[in-house]
Amino acid sequence: MVALVCVILFRLPVDFWDLEILEGIGKSIGSFVKVANSTRRGRYTYYAQICVYMNIAEPLLEFIELEYQDEVWKQTLDYEHIPF
Repeated sequence: MVALVCVILFRLPVDFWDLEILEGIGKSIGSFVKVANSTRRGRYTYYAQICVYMNIAEPLLEFIELEYQDEVWKQTLDYEHIPF
């Protein structure tokens, strides 16, 4: 079952707040739709939010690993609006 899901990226380092990087994160967990307007405007600085289409019949990822300047960042994923 595919559904539109909002994914919250709490404490995402500022180096990853580029729109292309956020789109890449979205593509790594589903079919990227958009970056939330609040994230685009920098309204909240403690999390970023993206929207993706995901197959919610499969297990949800708890985190993804992001690489930046020879470092690996373990980013937890928090899901909103999942229809069960």
